[in-house]
Amino acid sequence: MTPSHLSPTMIHVSNTLRAILLSTAACLVQSAGAATLSFEATMHVSPDDNAETVGTLPSGTSVTPVLREDLVAAGIAELPAGWLALRHAIAVDGFVRNKDIGKDLAMKPDSPIFAEAAEGSPVLATVGPKDPVETGDPVGRFSKATLRKEQIVFINSVPPGSRAMVRQPVVAPVVAAATPAAPSTPAIEPAPAPASTTRTPAAPVATTAAPRTFEGYLIRTRRILGQGPKLDYQLVDENNKRIALVDVSALLVTEPIEFFEGRLVKIYGPGLTMEGVSDAIIRVESLRLAR
Repeated sequence: MTPSHLSPTMIHVSNTLRAILLSTAACLVQSAGAATLSFEATMHVSPDDNAETVGTLPSGTSVTPVLREDLVAAGIAELPAGWLALRHAIAVDGFVRNKDIGKDLAMKPDSPIFAEAAEGSPVLATVGPKDPVETGDPVGRFSKATLRKEQIVFINSVPPGSRAMVRQPVVAPVVAAATPAAPSTPAIEPAPAPASTTRTPAAPVATTAAPRTFEGYLIRTRRILGQGPKLDYQLVDENNKRIALVDVSALLVTEPIEFFEGRLVKIYGPGLTMEGVSDAIIRVESLRLAR
């Protein structure tokens, strides 16, 4: 159909849609699969202007749309016209229950992260099987924690005044990639087990959790008739309840280790596992008095 066969109303609608598309192109400056925002865009949890928001992206931000195949894998077959899907890293700061921290000092899947160090406080997020969580100082029966994860969010690239004219769904944008996209790297990775050519029978065999800070009293372990923990020291709380066994074999201190015995200390190091030992183990990288 040529323009001469169009009614004035149809010509007006066609020109309006053309103006919207040109306006949208002006808002996003495309370059090698990336786009630079020329306006402040609101991030939504779904491609809907009325959906929950998770923040804004200022003008001048460079964004890269999610590949179409990744959207399909996430169960998103198509997007409304003008919408882009982006990956957005979030950090949730809160508290986790100490009982949800495993013996390897890693968080148990489906553990809640609370807004405060109390059972009745709001749950901010739930830990997934592969979500990296950094735990910090203990607070009673809780510990401070930061959950870092990546989620898909959506922004509307159409100017607000023109969105009423754009309603039809379109296939999610496909971004050409020279090489396959590398898998996302967690914000926090467990520290690799230290290489060593010699190992004593009591040496831990694997590092299982990222380093964190612990506070407690450093005391000697007890052996009765040769039976008991394989390590000489342990960290206990104010009720003399064991927090973890302590491996000080790699620790370099200016004071003798005996100087810290029975005193409130702060230690920093990763969690370990040892064959035949069910207790949590900390390899101490630094040790100092808490007060």
